[in-house]
Amino acid sequence: VRWPMSVLRLEGSGREDVLRAADMLLAAWRAYSDPSADIAAFTQTADGVRVPHNTVTPIARFNASGQYELDLVLRNNRASEEHPDGIFHPHRNLHHIKKENIGLIE
Repeated sequence: VRWPMSVLRLEGSGREDVLRAADMLLAAWRAYSDPSADIAAFTQTADGVRVPHNTVTPIARFNASGQYELDLVLRNNRASEEHPDGIFHPHRNLHHIKKENIGLIE
């Protein structure tokens, strides 16, 4: 997949198999953190509330072979003072081009 985001593509002839695999990947991504890449699955607010950050944008279709195909666009929606629209989203200096990466694939 040649997109400007991290994407996992699942393909299969069985709808339930593809959904099960997607569910497993989503659960793993929701719990994933990598401090060296500045990815935090959760942060905690001052009052102790745990805020989740990892999610996916699913894009489903039948492919040319008639199989189920599901693209899972990995997203981390954490923001910072420097990047209030999102650390991993297009930064404000690029908003004259595009505010959301997802629209770049359309």
